[in-house]
Amino acid sequence: MIGLTEKQASVLLYLVTHGRETLRQPTLGEVGEHFGITKQGAAKHLSALQAKGFVESYGRGPRGILITKRAFALIESLEKNDE
Repeated sequence: MIGLTEKQASVLLYLVTHGRETLRQPTLGEVGEHFGITKQGAAKHLSALQAKGFVESYGRGPRGILITKRAFALIESLEKNDE
C-alpha cells in the first residue's frame, strides 16, 4: 500500500475489518494477539499509522482509535481493484 510497510498495511486492514464486523475498534491487546506481537508492538504500528495520517487517537479509552478518511479512501480503492 502507498506509503505503508506490509505490516502497517495489515494492521490497518485489520482495524477496518474489525470495526466493520464488531462496530468497535480493537484494543491494543486484541491487535497484538491477532498479529502475535506485544501491546507495545501494536502501539508502535498504530503510532506509525498515526504519523502517516491513517489513524487518529481520541479519548483515553482502550478503543480510542479513529480511522481517517484517507485510510478509508485507500481501502475502498483497493477493494474496487480487487473486484
